Amino acid sequence: MATETVASVTQPITERIVDVLFNATVRQFGYLCKYKHYIEALRTEAKKLTDRRNDLQAEIDAATRNREVIKDEVKSWIAEVNDIIPKAEKFLEDEVKVNKKCLGGLCVDLKSRYKLSREAEEKTLAMSALMAVGNFGKGVSRPAPPPAIISSSEGVYAFKSRESTMKDIMEAMKDENVSITGICGMGGVGKTTLVKEIQKQAKEMKMFDDVAMAVVSQTPSITKIQYEIAGWL
Repeated sequence: MATETVASVTQPITERIVDVLFNATVRQFGYLCKYKHYIEALRTEAKKLTDRRNDLQAEIDAATRNREVIKDEVKSWIAEVNDIIPKAEKFLEDEVKVNKKCLGGLCVDLKSRYKLSREAEEKTLAMSALMAVGNFGKGVSRPAPPPAIISSSEGVYAFKSRESTMKDIMEAMKDENVSITGICGMGGVGKTTLVKEIQKQAKEMKMFDDVAMAVVSQTPSITKIQYEIAGWL
């Protein structure tokens, strides 16, 4: 009776251990038999990840040209991909060199094949994980914050990121050969505020007898512009 009880308790445990050992053995044996499968899987995943990286980089470049701020999570993802892809490419190049030395598969090194298969699988899984989190549906960037304005004791505003621009504009206004000076930029970056500061400095420096300012929209009203200019005179 006791023997039957012990057997009934130990049998499931024994079967579980056997299953684990069997599965582990099959897996390890698979590294030898499915060598080409692991190599091709790595090659395919590396190509997919490279294409995804290139598409994302194009979005990043476009956002950068628009002076947008690239999200930290996107930068981190790109950095990880740029680290793993060269390693995968080097691994595949070395694997090709090894195969060229073996004509007709006559110099199969089981230990080397096992190691290469396992390493290929690890790299494939790592790249698959990056692919899974590489879809940034909300975009790769966010709009740049408006330029910071600092008020000094004299009431003059210093634009930290615009000091050189301000200087260039003031110099252009002093040039008698320059009749028009344009300020271009995306909406909301502070062009109007910058123009107001230039207007203020021009008056303080007595560069002109009178300084007027008028807002010209995409569908300008000549009468409205005339009234605005008249209000400054």
